[in-house]
Amino acid sequence: MPYSINLRISRGESSLPDSKVHFFATHFMTTLKEDGPDAVASLTANINVFDKKLIFLPVSADSHRSLCVIVNPGLIANNYDDD
Repeated sequence: MPYSINLRISRGESSLPDSKVHFFATHFMTTLKEDGPDAVASLTANINVFDKKLIFLPVSADSHRSLCVIVNPGLIANNYDDD
């Protein structure tokens, strides 16, 4: 089944409280990996990632760059809670 989301993203939109999109900074995954969840808690304190439709998570590892896109993270949490 094809899936599409029609979202218009403008500069600064991810910082709006009612935005359905969130962009993490490049250092988020590095800090999470090296220092653990408590080190990035302040970066997620003002947002509920499970209410977003899209989360963009840049990953930098071993001189390679990737972009992880999480679609409907709230569905992941709901499935996890049911098990």
